[in-house]
Amino acid sequence: MENPSVFAMLCGKEETDHKEKAYMCMNGQPRLAGLMALDLLAKSETRIYYAGDLDPEGVLIAQKLSQYYKGEFYYWHMEAADYERCRSKEVISPKRLKILERITDERLKPVAALIRKFRTAGYQETLAEEML
Repeated sequence: MENPSVFAMLCGKEETDHKEKAYMCMNGQPRLAGLMALDLLAKSETRIYYAGDLDPEGVLIAQKLSQYYKGEFYYWHMEAADYERCRSKEVISPKRLKILERITDERLKPVAALIRKFRTAGYQETLAEEML
C-alpha cells in the first residue's frame, strides 16, 4: 500500500483466518527498509499486489516498484475503472501532469491517460471498502 490510512483500515478489518495475506505500507516513496523487504519476498517467490493513489506520483511509484521487484507483481485497484470510482476534484498542476510522460508500463497507460484527460487525482481512501 502507498497510503498509511488505507493500510491501517485494512489491517484493522482483515479477518484473522486469512493468514496467507500480509500488508505492508510504503508510505509514499519506498524507503530502504521497504525495498529490503521486497528483496526478501522475491527470494521466497511471494506474489505482490501493489495499490497506490491514482495521481502522477502514485502511478510513477507503482511503475518503479514493478520494475524493481524481481517476482510476480500486480497492480491492485490501479486500473481506469478504479480511477473513475475514486476521482476527486483536486486539480493536478501541469508540472505534476508532466510526470505521466514517464509512464511506460502498458498496464498503467490507460489510467495515466485518464488522469491526463481529467487533470484530477484519484485517492485510495475512496476504494478502501472495495479492497476488503
